Amino acid sequence: MRICVKKIGWVFVVVWIIVIPKSEAQIRSKASGHYEPHQIIISYEPLSGTRQSLEGSAILREHEEFVSAFQQQYRVAVRHAEPVFQAMVDKMVAQRISEPELLQEYRERSESRRGYSFTGGTPSYEIQFCRTLCLWVETKDVGPLVKQIEENATLLGNVGYKLTSISANEVYRLNEEPNDPWFSQQYAHTLTGASAAWDKQLGSEDIVIGVIDTGIDPNHEDLVDNLLPGRDFVNLSSVEPWQRVEGEDYFGEDDDPSDTDGHGTAVSGVVAAKNNNGIGVAGVCPNCKILPIRAFFQAFLEDEIDGRTDTILESTSDDVFLARSVTWAIDQGADILNFSFGGESPNGRSLVQAIRLAVDNGIVMIGAAGNEDSEAPQYPAANESVISVASTNANDQRSSFSSYGTWVDVSAPGSQILTTWPVGEDFSTVSFAQLDYVEDRAFTFNPLPLTFSGFTRQGGLATRLEFVGLGRAEDISNPAYNWDLEGKIALLRRGEITFKEKVDRVKSFGAVGAIIFNNVAGNFGGTLQEAQENPIPVVSISQNEGESLLEEWQADQSLEVSLNLEELPGYTSIDGTSFAAPYVAGMAGLILSEKPTLDPIEVKNIILASVDNIDAQNPNFFGKLGTGRVNLSTLFADGGPLFRVETEEDQLLAFPNPVQDVFRVSQLSEAEITRLRIVNNLGQEVYRMEDPVVLQQFTMTIDISHLPNGHYILLGDSPSGNKFQRIVKASP
Repeated sequence: MRICVKKIGWVFVVVWIIVIPKSEAQIRSKASGHYEPHQIIISYEPLSGTRQSLEGSAILREHEEFVSAFQQQYRVAVRHAEPVFQAMVDKMVAQRISEPELLQEYRERSESRRGYSFTGGTPSYEIQFCRTLCLWVETKDVGPLVKQIEENATLLGNVGYKLTSISANEVYRLNEEPNDPWFSQQYAHTLTGASAAWDKQLGSEDIVIGVIDTGIDPNHEDLVDNLLPGRDFVNLSSVEPWQRVEGEDYFGEDDDPSDTDGHGTAVSGVVAAKNNNGIGVAGVCPNCKILPIRAFFQAFLEDEIDGRTDTILESTSDDVFLARSVTWAIDQGADILNFSFGGESPNGRSLVQAIRLAVDNGIVMIGAAGNEDSEAPQYPAANESVISVASTNANDQRSSFSSYGTWVDVSAPGSQILTTWPVGEDFSTVSFAQLDYVEDRAFTFNPLPLTFSGFTRQGGLATRLEFVGLGRAEDISNPAYNWDLEGKIALLRRGEITFKEKVDRVKSFGAVGAIIFNNVAGNFGGTLQEAQENPIPVVSISQNEGESLLEEWQADQSLEVSLNLEELPGYTSIDGTSFAAPYVAGMAGLILSEKPTLDPIEVKNIILASVDNIDAQNPNFFGKLGTGRVNLSTLFADGGPLFRVETEEDQLLAFPNPVQDVFRVSQLSEAEITRLRIVNNLGQEVYRMEDPVVLQQFTMTIDISHLPNGHYILLGDSPSGNKFQRIVKASP
């Protein structure tokens, strides 16, 4: 379940106050839907001619009138209403300007900072940011309500309004996997040739990378020199005492985005940890500035499985928090935004609106593809304006947890990433956890430590494993289990009794450690509820990992495993597409540091072209890991993407590559292409387009669904000579 209720009784501005009683904290089962209860997001516009002309506080009066009309037409009690893009409305009121004037102000400021000009024409004003409201309604399960209003959208016409969109307030999760203890080097930098890029460019202090996440450790030795003032957008109304995580700030937007989760600090370290300072680790863009934004919070939640309620730890955010984060980052001059989170629905309308505004302001956006081990798109990464990043490991293989698909743009290292981690007496310093077979087998798991777990001694704990089922009292008499656990690590299945009950029982039989594997797909973060006396190390692993480990134990009940759970304040080795995405965000920082006038499409094209082909290492994911694994060493090399920006000898850029049926073509010069052709490996022409084009000014889409799978050469004929790129057509 998730904490769901934000601050009620919001004051829009002093000229309009809605007095509404505060609600109780809402607790929602994880299985009940991916949106906040009681909350819907509505965008509207008047049917009169005032669509863009309202200035200043006039929009507040219109909000009040609209909410009244909405309740009248749909007979829905609205307990509270507030603008999703509150800061934008506040600026309109304070400056007495209209929304188009405000958006033009943003755009002009963005253009003046880096000196580039947009190629997409004038900004799109049809979004109507100032007319997007979050409504708190009496109905808890808002899914059916949203559908009902959609089906009767024309009713608002009776009172002078048009409903342009309606959605539930979508919930998003962080894309994170547990820690790995033995990774002591940053292999990713070696694999991607980062040092070659750093010989040319270490990043510019003028380039700002916004990290929308759980916040940041403001005093971290490896980050503090690169931090800009940040913002905390988490704002709840109430939280039950048992749900609270020590040190978490649940109440009120403020200017302190401190991180008590760790995720945001880890992401920031990948982006821009300082290098050459004699401490810690190096980020991809070590001189770029980080704009820390806290939109996620963690809380203990109840999760009911198999009729038993467990207490888990989860970090979440929602559509409103994230939309406000994006618009604030735009206003603060961000050049790049990193989204290391995701959700299953593309309909988080407010975040989509904010992304549209970011596009209009020339911001490069990077999104984590997700840790679902699935082909299903994850959002916002799958949004066409966001560069979606899958995760690979040190062998250039897809990380076992990483999502994949034709919607992925590129891949980057995301397994065993050594990065920064918060420090402080109020913060848990559990950093490294790993589980291995003692014998030399191809087996390494990355478990998640349970809250209030003990630690292993330095170097870990290597001993026999013993499976004892669910760890219930009735399992003690089950002849299938050996309860002689003295000096052993207990393997347990999740379910029926609490984690604490399981651990207390195996500990009483002499276990020196415990491993709990999930009874549903994926892993979980859990708690032993309170500080333990003489605690033993306790970790969780996923259902697939647990079943695999159980199978090995059943084949050899003398099986020994090595469990390592150590403290390393300030740094961690961690897995997830959450840490592949910031690798690409840092790469974008290097690109803009070198060429600040590039627009987001040009930056994306350079990233998609600066890769190594990893098809051979991933034969089962042909065409589903983007154009390849990023290679920073090509950025500034002779003939590389950035080198080619000012030459006439560019190759064409084709993406995605590998391709299924449709791909896009662009190039980095303004040379006229008089003919585009595709030839197969025999040199036979299979596609031709004679119309002259200038591909630098737009991106062309080419349909090759009629061609068989295989390898092809894309050729462009121009006065300066042939331009070409190898492309691969793969099966869906």
